[in-house]
Amino acid sequence: MNKVSLFLVVCGCLAVLASCDLFTSSYTVAYDANSSSAAGSAPSDSATYHPGDQVTAKSAGDLSRSGYTFAGWNTKADGIGTTYASGATFAMGLANVTLYGMWNSSTATLASVWVTDADDAVYNTTATFNPGTTTYEIIITYPAPSPATLHWTSTDPNAKVISVTEWNGETSYEGVSDTVSGSNAVLTLDNYYDTNVTVTVRAQDGTIAHYWLMVQAPWNG
Repeated sequence: MNKVSLFLVVCGCLAVLASCDLFTSSYTVAYDANSSSAAGSAPSDSATYHPGDQVTAKSAGDLSRSGYTFAGWNTKADGIGTTYASGATFAMGLANVTLYGMWNSSTATLASVWVTDADDAVYNTTATFNPGTTTYEIIITYPAPSPATLHWTSTDPNAKVISVTEWNGETSYEGVSDTVSGSNAVLTLDNYYDTNVTVTVRAQDGTIAHYWLMVQAPWNG
């Protein structure tokens, strides 16, 4: 047997051994709640999988987290890997897999709200702001320099104000949705008297909450 033939035989044997090892090696799937505040237990999977086997991602089971909604599993704890919903399938690779729980905040509250006029004078709510209280009154100087601007901060950075709608007068509905830009909205107040504003907040998981503000400018003349 010449050197070339011997080389080919050796290579062929190695390929066969590698192929055999590929099919005899098995791997596992583990689940991690990915939060120290999670209640319940992450699911477990006692099965072993060969490369190419189909794995079905488990449900959250009794796993829960106050203020959050379960949003599936990810191959990276920081969420930048591959995401799998409960019940989704994937092919086992050549290594053990850990799936980390993903959580979306359900906090749709504001941490503060105030109004400024064109001269940047600040008008706060008459009552101390509390995220769980949804109705407030803001009294501004009459006549205040126009335009007025509503400002807010969110309790959770993932919560977004998606609309600011004005109700001018006690009964008339203007139906005006002002443009929301970042953390403020310009109010189109015609007379600064008894203007009601509805602020709609959407949490990361889609939860919706509303705040109602009565912006008043008492007549002093």
